[in-house]
Amino acid sequence: MDALIVVDLQRGFMNEHTRHLCESIERFQERFHKVVATRYFRRENSLLTKLLGIDGFHEGSPECEFAFKPRADALLLEKTTYSCVDEGFVQRLRAWSVERAYVCGVDTDQCVLMIAADLLQSDIVPIVCEDLTASAAGPQFHDRGLFLLRRLIGREQVRTVL
Repeated sequence: MDALIVVDLQRGFMNEHTRHLCESIERFQERFHKVVATRYFRRENSLLTKLLGIDGFHEGSPECEFAFKPRADALLLEKTTYSCVDEGFVQRLRAWSVERAYVCGVDTDQCVLMIAADLLQSDIVPIVCEDLTASAAGPQFHDRGLFLLRRLIGREQVRTVL
């Protein structure tokens, strides 16, 4: 079975480079039996927050709200790191008989890349939706993320889906 992971499609990450994703991803999620939507929030004093100088994204803040409407039966996961893939998440995907996980959302060069790599290392085939990912930092970061993903998880696993 295939699942869809919608990565951090949140108000705080929406700008001229990313907001075009919302409507298409809302429609795309209907193709899957299982949908997961991740939501990032900042963990105070984490190394990630300190090194990257992340402001905002406090749990419950407006920038953490979804910028799209997840399907009613979607699993909603909150995370404080780049990836949502841990032992518990992998066990859940296996319980659902997921063999491939399609990954879309933001940012191609950060969270999408990390989740795809972690899925591969957990023996679940990641499929990165090239046309349903973007980077809030701009198209050059999206393109570089796709370049690295092709090398990291394989060319065939980075594809257009619409």
